[in-house]
Amino acid sequence: MASIHRDPQSKTYRIMFRYGGKQYQKTLKTTDAAKAEQMKSRVEEVLDELDRGRKTLPEGADLWEFLKSDGQRTQKVEAPTVLTLEQLFDRYVAEMPRGTMEKNSLDTVRGHWKNLHRILGARTPVQAVTTTLLQRYVNQRTGETHRGKNIQPPTIRKEVGSRTTRQSGTESST
Repeated sequence: MASIHRDPQSKTYRIMFRYGGKQYQKTLKTTDAAKAEQMKSRVEEVLDELDRGRKTLPEGADLWEFLKSDGQRTQKVEAPTVLTLEQLFDRYVAEMPRGTMEKNSLDTVRGHWKNLHRILGARTPVQAVTTTLLQRYVNQRTGETHRGKNIQPPTIRKEVGSRTTRQSGTESST
C-alpha cells in the first residue's frame, strides 16, 4: 500500500510506500492530482507483483527506478556520452603507441586537426560529422590561403584524411 501527499510549498506530490520492511518517500515530480493518483496506482501494482512473487527485483537494481517504470528499468536513465572531435583527437594521440609516428608527422596532423577544429568546431560531436559537413569544410578551405598561396586540394585531402586515420596509428595516405 502506498500513499501520496502534496508538498505545501512546492505543490508537487510525493509518494510514500514500504518495501522489504523499509519506508520510502519519493517525489512524483508532478503537481497534477490525477497524474499523481495514476502513478501511485502503478507503483502499488508493481509492489503487489513483487510481494506475490510475480516480479523479482533484480540484484543491484534501483528500487524506485524499477517501480516507477512498471518493472522495466533497473537503473536511472543517463544521457549517452557524446564524443567530440577534440576528445577524439586527444584520445587518438594519448592511445598511440610510442614511436608509431614521428614528431614532425604528428605536428603536421595536429595542424590539420587545428583547421578542422577552427572550421567544424572542436565541440562538434563525432556522430554529427557527415559528408555534408565535410564538404562545407572542403569548400571553406578551398577559399583560404597560406603564406600567400591558395590551399591545394592534396592538402585538404590530407587534412580530412588525418581526421579518419587508420586504426594502425599511421597517417592516412590520402
